[in-house]
Amino acid sequence: MKNLYLLENVGEREIERISMDGYASVIAFDYESHRLLSSHNIRHQTMDNFLNDDERKRVFQFCFSLWKWYDKLDEHDVTFHNLNLLSIIDRNETHEALMNIVPKIHAVNIAIKEIQPDSIFASSSIYNLFSNSKNKMESIDDSVSVEDSFTHDQINISYEIWKCNIGVKMSRKRYKSLKRNLEKLVCSIYGLRKKSNRKKIVLIEFNPEASFDLLREIDSQGFQPVLINFRRPAAWSRNSIELLKKSHSLVGIPEDWVDKKTLSEIKEKCDAYLEKIRSIFSKECVLAEIFVFEGVRFDHYMKERFLKVLGDRLEEYVLGMCLAEAVNKSDDVAGIITLNLSGETEKVFSFIPSKSHLILLQHAFSNYTPQISYLDVLDDFDIIKDRIAVWGNIVRDYLIENRSFPKDRIIVAGNPKYDSFVRLEKRKEAKKTILITPRPIINHVEGARIELYEKYERVIDRLLEITHNREDIEIIFKLHPQQSRHNEIIKEYIENKNQKVKIFQFRAINEMLTACDLHVNIAPDNFDASTVILEAMILGRPTINIQLQKTDTEFEFMKDSAVRTISYDSDFKKEIFELVFDEGKSSELIKNAKMHLKRYLANQGSSSKTLITTIRELRRDEM
Repeated sequence: MKNLYLLENVGEREIERISMDGYASVIAFDYESHRLLSSHNIRHQTMDNFLNDDERKRVFQFCFSLWKWYDKLDEHDVTFHNLNLLSIIDRNETHEALMNIVPKIHAVNIAIKEIQPDSIFASSSIYNLFSNSKNKMESIDDSVSVEDSFTHDQINISYEIWKCNIGVKMSRKRYKSLKRNLEKLVCSIYGLRKKSNRKKIVLIEFNPEASFDLLREIDSQGFQPVLINFRRPAAWSRNSIELLKKSHSLVGIPEDWVDKKTLSEIKEKCDAYLEKIRSIFSKECVLAEIFVFEGVRFDHYMKERFLKVLGDRLEEYVLGMCLAEAVNKSDDVAGIITLNLSGETEKVFSFIPSKSHLILLQHAFSNYTPQISYLDVLDDFDIIKDRIAVWGNIVRDYLIENRSFPKDRIIVAGNPKYDSFVRLEKRKEAKKTILITPRPIINHVEGARIELYEKYERVIDRLLEITHNREDIEIIFKLHPQQSRHNEIIKEYIENKNQKVKIFQFRAINEMLTACDLHVNIAPDNFDASTVILEAMILGRPTINIQLQKTDTEFEFMKDSAVRTISYDSDFKKEIFELVFDEGKSSELIKNAKMHLKRYLANQGSSSKTLITTIRELRRDEM
């Protein structure tokens, strides 16, 4: 008998049920299952063995083709004010769910074809995924429930006190209720709901602590900044409140823009819409014809997720639409700025017609080449309807040459976030400080790559070895602030290896870069670059970028030798010591970075002024 075991998120109980009698093949679909199997000396393969690079690219493009799945439904009963409510679901969350499912379908199909087992035993997540396929499986788990959550269904509220992360996790629905009530109270107390008679510039989902220069410039040019945040509240801390007050900002509370009658009708309307959506989804063939890959239907997975999202968030969507309509019809609004076009709040504002220009402000250290241009949809380059404000000429030229984007709709503004970033000389100290920024592994481009977790651990081991028996070097880790299981794995691994090493997550990155002698970034994929690399360049700190995957892709900052790019199997000690102790080598790297910034980042120190002046001129030209 040939037994095939398909394992994901397994524990000790499931491991005990694996029978290696006769011929058995075991495949791990996640790193933690792989690690547990290895600890029990159980011979196995991983999902990586059944997905090559070309197949991963094909999977990504298939998932991308489903981003507008709602357009394939021949239904008109789910539109509110001519906008399809299904279209508001965050496409990034949808894509993450798809990239968790589709690569597994391909890997399982290939494994079954190659192994041709007599019996298949699977973990509940895989068992449920294949419940509508011709491949008969038995569940090895006690539970057969379907996972039904998207990335942001659970909200982590975190604070960092010294080395301790203090966090509270709650459901999104509860968080939203708490946020809305507290926001109204706090903004009333501090006078952040008072509209002035000035024209308004609206900022969608901005953090005032990261964009104070922009708020201040809006105010100084005679406009009133209006922050509309349905996710993180604008007035979320004492410091953010003070910055909002200093810039005479207004926090956009729905109750201040939408009439009471409309507000009171929202819940009743949403209940009716949910019933219509459930009725549509209950038709057997509706989603089955859309969510199918290589003969395997996974519509039941997506239906459960969509219904949960809509059940929790539909009122929020409709409230956002009512607010967007009020804002977009207002004669007082001079312009709207957003950091993306694919989030829920951002979609609402971009879909509803406006009297003002809606400008997409480049939000990340975007680096694309023709070779990987199919990935630029992750920066929403495919859905720009109005104008985009880019950080510099490199991204401008890419859009013109690869997207045929009209030159007159591109604003070369720079990045307002970095207007106050100032190069500082580090205080001379006997001990050298190396700041390591481990970027967490995410699966939204290639699906799970289990080998990357092992490479990550080997890289961390070798970095920690550098300080062994040396009193003149200190290593500090700064985790990425996003919610990520891999962040937890990284932290646990470092602490198990060396409990004395300092690990931070929410401390301001500019402070930590300023205090270091060398910045080391760990890059699990080579499809884009971490923004912290650019921030290190701005602050004049030499950077080593360790790539866990070898690739021919060469970004402009690599061509300019603005950072030292090395592979995971390079001689770390040699590379690090050279830049830490050889001032000539580090100075050369910093000089190259400075030259690169002239091409990549325009208007350093004055980008806020450039952007708001452009909005003023656009408005003047159209009056």
